[in-house]
Amino acid sequence: FLKIKKSQWLKNYLQSTKLKDVDLIVELIGGSEGAAKKLVFSALAFFGLALPQISFAEQGFVDDASVIGMMTTPGVYGGCMVQLSKPINGAAAGCPDDWVSFACTGTANNSVSRAAAMWDTATLAYALDKKIRVRVDSAKKLNGYCFADYIRINAQ
Repeated sequence: FLKIKKSQWLKNYLQSTKLKDVDLIVELIGGSEGAAKKLVFSALAFFGLALPQISFAEQGFVDDASVIGMMTTPGVYGGCMVQLSKPINGAAAGCPDDWVSFACTGTANNSVSRAAAMWDTATLAYALDKKIRVRVDSAKKLNGYCFADYIRINAQ
């Protein structure tokens, strides 16, 4: 059992990254966004670790985008890709460009039937000029492009 004096508690958790007598920070906030992510990044920056050299996989949503291009490609990019009207790297760091793959060949732990359903949804949005919401994952890439595991046509 570890006793912590009341004077050792901090009102602002980010203060811990600026204290000279702190050698170790243990993050128990939970989750991978918000306060937890802010504390970890602040601590890394304070202790002089080069953040650009560290790769953080993440998932994020691209909201209110239009499908502006579509391509099927046997053998590369997971077999099919869609081009969005918004950049993907704003949703998940490490995702290049504005193209995303649905892994239509069944790669990236995605079934062919599920990929086909997502492709059909994108095709419908493209044909009807409807906005979509897509979740991209920078940990799963196909020939350098991020994988999308969720697509929804937005209500107008």
